[in-house]
Amino acid sequence: MRDDLISCLKDLSDAEYQRLCWVERRCPEGREYDNIQIVMRFMLDDTWFLFSPEDEVGRTVDTIDQAKSVQTVSRLLYDLDVDFSASAQQYMASPSWNDVVASAKEALG
Repeated sequence: MRDDLISCLKDLSDAEYQRLCWVERRCPEGREYDNIQIVMRFMLDDTWFLFSPEDEVGRTVDTIDQAKSVQTVSRLLYDLDVDFSASAQQYMASPSWNDVVASAKEALG
């Protein structure tokens, strides 16, 4: 789970990766496929960061501060005014998308 979290945060923190892999479908070598729905499902469905970040301490992060930092990312994703099944372009066009990218960078430390 920790590796999955780090991978999702890296994807969310890298606008160039998003454009190349999610939009243009030209993922880097070693990554055959990726899309934004994989990241959204992990961040919002597979973890407790959104509503109970303390439950992730010891599971995917080491400290409550790390959990709260990731909670910020999850909350921004949750609050996007975009349909869950939207395309990467629609997510990335959201006025709050730059905040998602910045918060993911911060969460990675």
